Amino acid sequence: MIPLLSLYVLLRGDIRKVTYGNALAVYGQSGQMREADWLEPAAIDQRTLYQGNTILRGGQSPRVE
Repeated sequence: MIPLLSLYVLLRGDIRKVTYGNALAVYGQSGQMREADWLEPAAIDQRTLYQGNTILRGGQSPRVE
């Protein structure tokens, strides 16, 4: 049954809607997720500390973009 349903969704061209669009619509209503969150990512600055801790281990150099 699942392969038949998958084929039907594929033939209709609804893959993007089912795998991406529905989640974006649901979580977008509450503001938990926006498409811009991953299309326009925040700058990377590994010098930032989180509760006094760094994500760098073993003397790694921080990445800043």
